[in-house]
Amino acid sequence: MSETEKAVILCRYVGKNVRNHKDGDKIDDVSAFEILEKGYGACDQKALVLLALAEQAGIEGHLVYLYGYDSVSHHTVAELKINDSWAMLDPYFQNQYWVSAKTLASVHDVVAHKVQVVDLPLIDSAKYARLFDTLYPYKIWPREKPSRMNRITVFIMTLSFRIYGRYMTTPWKSIYLRKAEGRMP
Repeated sequence: MSETEKAVILCRYVGKNVRNHKDGDKIDDVSAFEILEKGYGACDQKALVLLALAEQAGIEGHLVYLYGYDSVSHHTVAELKINDSWAMLDPYFQNQYWVSAKTLASVHDVVAHKVQVVDLPLIDSAKYARLFDTLYPYKIWPREKPSRMNRITVFIMTLSFRIYGRYMTTPWKSIYLRKAEGRMP
């Protein structure tokens, strides 16, 4: 499976398994695992889950905050590094743009209007396009690379799961998540 296929599948997975928040949902800045476990989140939480899952699949990524005229982030998407170029995926609206049949568009491609407007099922296409207005800058927040110790912890946790199942991963999961929270944006 190509990295592009993996990225699209992960985006769809997050879109289906983490519902969009509703009025009254308490949105906390918590770890990607807790957001997935809770089952709902805002656009930045869903993008964070996508980044964490992509990281586990060996794909680098970062968050992109789309700012408006009022200097407030109106939406957040994820960009993943696929085949040495950036590709934007939006798990909140379950959308990706394409510049060709095999190449996902980056945020820069969308801002530069290098993609065709598509009909979006969850939001009006014209409203969505305004999020990428060149008058208002977007800001990229890179995910920090996990330390060597965190990578070893994840390896041990994965190995424990393969050998012992869920029973032995619970303590490792809590150790890893405690350490990971410090590096989450």
